[in-house]
Amino acid sequence: MNSFGIWRDYPERPSVDPDAFLTIEDLSNSTRYRPDTQVCMSRTDTSESSPQYWPFINTTVHLVMQWLNNGQTIKSEAKTTKFVHDIILSPFFNQADLTNFDAHHENQ
Repeated sequence: MNSFGIWRDYPERPSVDPDAFLTIEDLSNSTRYRPDTQVCMSRTDTSESSPQYWPFINTTVHLVMQWLNNGQTIKSEAKTTKFVHDIILSPFFNQADLTNFDAHHENQ
């Protein structure tokens, strides 16, 4: 099992780790990250080079996606009110950060 909890099944035990030489470019179809930038591969990385909102582009998008992906399929009136108070009215919310927002792209 890898750090993401994904298992691979091989007919025979591999003689080398097939993922040992993969780069971020091999694992991502995002144009947001350049090869010369330092990107951590796991949320468990606590280094100061990893921003709090990683892997999203900014704090506002992180807040929206965290709300969207909270495990509930239906958003109630109470959840919508909570969304407004916890995200829209957050001092960290920046409407300009959402100009080109696309939930499908952010989930990718």
